[in-house]
Amino acid sequence: YYLHSLLLLILLVSSALNLFAQSNIQVLDLNEKRFQETIQKFPNLLNKNDWIILKQKVKSEVNSDKLDRALEYSKKALILAENLKDKLLVARSLHLLGDSYQLLEKLEIALSYYEKSFEIYTTLENSDATRIEAGYLMNDWASLYTDPYFNNEQKELVEGLKLLYFPFEMTNINQTAEFEDLKYLTYLKIGKAFGVSGHFISQIFWLEKLDSISTNSQNEATKIQRNFELHFELQKAYRRIGNYEKSFMSLTALNDFSKKQSHTGNQIKYLRELADFYGDISAFQKINPVINQALEKADKTTFQFGNLYTFKVLKLLKQGNFKEAKSELKNIEILEKKGSKFNQLDLAVIRAVIFWYEGDNEQSKKQFLLADKSFVEYNSTWRSKLFILYWKSVILLLQKDYKKLKTINSEYLSLALEHNSKDSLPLIYLNLAKAEIGLGNLEQAKKVIAQASLLIDTKRTVSSAEISVGVVEILFEVYQLQTDLHLADNKIAEAFQSSESLKGRWLNEKIAGNPLKQKVFLDPKLKSEIFDVTIQILKNPKDEQLFAKLSELEKKAIFYESRSNQQNKEFSNSSKNLLSELEKSPIDNKTAVVSYTFTNDRKLVAFVWQRGKEFEVKQLLITKEEVDNLVKGIQERIKNLIFFKNEGQQIYDKLLKPLNLQAKHLIIIPDKGLWKIPFQALSEDGKTYLIENKTVS
Repeated sequence: YYLHSLLLLILLVSSALNLFAQSNIQVLDLNEKRFQETIQKFPNLLNKNDWIILKQKVKSEVNSDKLDRALEYSKKALILAENLKDKLLVARSLHLLGDSYQLLEKLEIALSYYEKSFEIYTTLENSDATRIEAGYLMNDWASLYTDPYFNNEQKELVEGLKLLYFPFEMTNINQTAEFEDLKYLTYLKIGKAFGVSGHFISQIFWLEKLDSISTNSQNEATKIQRNFELHFELQKAYRRIGNYEKSFMSLTALNDFSKKQSHTGNQIKYLRELADFYGDISAFQKINPVINQALEKADKTTFQFGNLYTFKVLKLLKQGNFKEAKSELKNIEILEKKGSKFNQLDLAVIRAVIFWYEGDNEQSKKQFLLADKSFVEYNSTWRSKLFILYWKSVILLLQKDYKKLKTINSEYLSLALEHNSKDSLPLIYLNLAKAEIGLGNLEQAKKVIAQASLLIDTKRTVSSAEISVGVVEILFEVYQLQTDLHLADNKIAEAFQSSESLKGRWLNEKIAGNPLKQKVFLDPKLKSEIFDVTIQILKNPKDEQLFAKLSELEKKAIFYESRSNQQNKEFSNSSKNLLSELEKSPIDNKTAVVSYTFTNDRKLVAFVWQRGKEFEVKQLLITKEEVDNLVKGIQERIKNLIFFKNEGQQIYDKLLKPLNLQAKHLIIIPDKGLWKIPFQALSEDGKTYLIENKTVS
């Protein structure tokens, strides 16, 4: 029935667009005085102008993130439309209610209202105005399936693309100015849909086409909103392919358009995206100030405020800042009593992590059960389930409960694969490898590590496509695990080789791999071919072969500005046997090469090479956390010019004394925080500096 109606709507093309329909696509300013007059009369003696006032009030409440009130006025608009016995207004009111329920994440209810609205549109006069309004309806309807935070199953993406094909085909048949705004919005939604399915190159191509499409709206506010929506999607898409430079440019445009709007809703959205951007490039110190700025702008009675606050606390937990997170949780509980609204699933997870930190495992388990219960009760999206599984994994790993860690991450992996959540996979494989190592299944751990490496270790002249800087950090952990496995097999030479390769890659990323400077390009020759395939997918979204073809084309379409090949060889040429290279070197037998490396369980080991002696590895009685604290204290004392020899002796006793070195020349290869330790200023006896008795390189 729907398909027949859609084809009928497409085939019958008219030419006029009435002015009242045009108001349906514009963002109008609300006359508050006129609204109060309408409410006082409601539900009697009202007319079509009063309906327009109610619609404007709904949009105003949405912009202010007062979603419950937006729903209330949407219901009033429907009552008024039914009282007036105006079928067009009823269809619009049902559409409005669908939008309100979608924003409240009540997706099944939203779907029912969209369907009812569409049924009425199929019975109305078949004019351009009606078809355009139906096109806007289908864009919003498709969002139920193509929004990354809403769609619950990958197969639903097919439904979203089927819905978007109608307005796409209609706006291509009708090239008049009246259809331009609908075309603009449809291309935006199609791009978003391909992004949800993991085809970020296609998403960018569709979004970039919007440069040649102009919205026909005479309302300046609508034009600004359309541009905001475009750059909101673009900055995320560029991030997903590793083009942080272009992402930041779109973020800047996003900020400019948000400032041109009278409401603060989009300014807050911009700040939230900026915080995510800083997280992706590992600029963690910049996140909290941005979130605090967003919180200052947000209305404390809205869900937006609550979501921002829990986002802030979760970032603190990810950084291991448990004390500050606990303090912020207390603030949340105070705000909740005063009327602020918070996602109960988020709060349950936050409490679970904090209870675990305080050593109360029973309360932690109870809070995770509450989170699971909330997931079911509120029909939450699959992303919420990933969120719960992520934090369960964090705690199980710290508890070293490897059996449960394996079980949880097996579920985590199935869910991520089902929904094409690519950025989740490296961490899941890493957790599974750690679980297998903890359970003593070293051969299985090697297989899982190989899967993780295959997934994210592309040519290291550039960062991998479709992964964030955070995922690159995971890559380093994968290499650390390889080193650990070699040590477990007592393959010291292989462990040394893996460790030095890891440090070379790490240095390369830090020195040559600034993500904001890296140039990422899309091949213009493949652009039209990719676009043609995506149109074929729109016509037949069930064709899996078309999606496979698209994936192959996208792999060929992305390329990067290469770094110097020689530079990369110098940093990380794992093809050379490092021990053989040391034997060939002019280093004499009075020199010791000491290479430190942290294992994945955050312990410190030292590889020691001396000519004519057995190559050995020694584990030191100091952890990464202890080294980090040591370094912090050293930096403060050096800044204040109060670093004494006895302090140097304490550090010497931890890092060099256990190695029992008699060599006169020490070549030190630090790892991570150890680079900040002044080895020359250490002391063997608390009386003289190391540099006074030995040569230190």
